[in-house]
Amino acid sequence: MSKPSCLKKISLEVGRQAELVQGAGGNTSYKQDKNMWIKASGKWLANAEKEDIFVLVDLERIRGNIAENVKDPLDQAVLSKSNLRPSIETTLHALMPHKVVLHTHPIELLNWLAREDGKELISEILQDFSWAWVPYARPGIDLTNAVQKTVDNKDVDVLLLGSHGLVVGGDSCDHAAEIMDKVLSCCKTSPRSLNLPDDQFIKRLTIKLKMRVPKYSVIHSLALDSISFKYCNQDGGVLYPDQAVFLGASMPCYDEFKMEYSNLPFVIIKGKGVFISNNAKYDVDEILRCHAEVLLRIDENERLRYLTENEIGDLLDWEPEKYRKRLSR
Repeated sequence: MSKPSCLKKISLEVGRQAELVQGAGGNTSYKQDKNMWIKASGKWLANAEKEDIFVLVDLERIRGNIAENVKDPLDQAVLSKSNLRPSIETTLHALMPHKVVLHTHPIELLNWLAREDGKELISEILQDFSWAWVPYARPGIDLTNAVQKTVDNKDVDVLLLGSHGLVVGGDSCDHAAEIMDKVLSCCKTSPRSLNLPDDQFIKRLTIKLKMRVPKYSVIHSLALDSISFKYCNQDGGVLYPDQAVFLGASMPCYDEFKMEYSNLPFVIIKGKGVFISNNAKYDVDEILRCHAEVLLRIDENERLRYLTENEIGDLLDWEPEKYRKRLSR
């Protein structure tokens, strides 16, 4: 069974926009007869043209396994002969009745999804959409069950996943993309202006620390913007799953520089800048960029919903997330 060309096309379009997905985050799917094409775990949507990033699964078997509460809903459901694993979110895609499903982590929406009162605030904005808010649940079957409980057979095209991301469903790739674009255009907010660091100072400090400069200058806002630094340094600072998986259980924020910080994957020094280990993979830059952009869109004194220690532990100790991180680049 050949992959539909529109799935590759929309995946590439989504994957090339850092404001929609970061690194290996996000996934897309296309239902074809009794089967479904789904992005593989750990693969980048941006590579849809040059790599095989999709897995074919038995849609009916997965739906049956979900209905029967089978421990592994993907058991005997993978039809592709490659070594690729279906996305962690395969069951969520299977649950939705739409032909095409797009799951993204949009910067313009994450700043709403991270707030304690996000649902109430965004209700006024999305009145013209068929949508539902799903409280945070660990990605995978836990999230699928939470969606099933929340939606309860209602006709919903848009899912807002608290502390996580956006899911939209459509009758075609173009239809799903159109819904996603309309939702995001309603949620746009302006970021605070950013004062960039002294390049020469940053270069001298990276040499001293034996670390490197971030790939994106906006990442320095985590250290230079007082509001962003406060949110990073509060309750561990972790707001969504990919942040925990790729950046760790807490954000390393410090008021001053010490040499031992050079052993960390990255470090945020208040008023100075952000410094990244030479050994860190570029997924770190992608997630830090996203986090910086999100926090620049959140005003001071907002009540944020940080992931708890138990929720972070459930992610970091979970084999599917360990697998995804091993594939990071």
